Amino acid sequence: AAFLTVERMVSPIESAEDLAKQTEIAYGTLEAGSTKEFFRRSKIAVFEKMWTYMKSAEPSVFVLTTEEGMIRVRKSKGKYAYLLESTMNEYIEQRKPCDTMKVGGNLDSKGYGIATPKGSALRNPVNLAVLKLNEQGLLDKLKNKWWYDKGECG
Repeated sequence: AAFLTVERMVSPIESAEDLAKQTEIAYGTLEAGSTKEFFRRSKIAVFEKMWTYMKSAEPSVFVLTTEEGMIRVRKSKGKYAYLLESTMNEYIEQRKPCDTMKVGGNLDSKGYGIATPKGSALRNPVNLAVLKLNEQGLLDKLKNKWWYDKGECG
């Protein structure tokens, strides 16, 4: 799921809709990846509007790495927002220098997978193991342990 990250401040932006209808804060995504593709392919009016802005913005609002996106957020003094996957955003938000925050909720929803070679005997056992871990709540516990319990931002 894509999320919006901005410099930690009192943000006038609470949602994608707020971002789309203003012109003070630039916003962008990775140059290549699922978040950019989400906007490029979206048929939802607000996301179409955001895509139209992003693809024509000068200077470019796209970045080559998430690190570059976060640096741009930090250097922009509140004038650039970075759209990225929720899992990465939640992790970064809990790491020093503790100066960014996510805004709003998921823009969309995606799952993750574990790749195996075509026809692999590992496919079913891995699928079953992941389902079992999820049903037992262990995946959420592990995420909380590594994202929040070991977070650096209190």
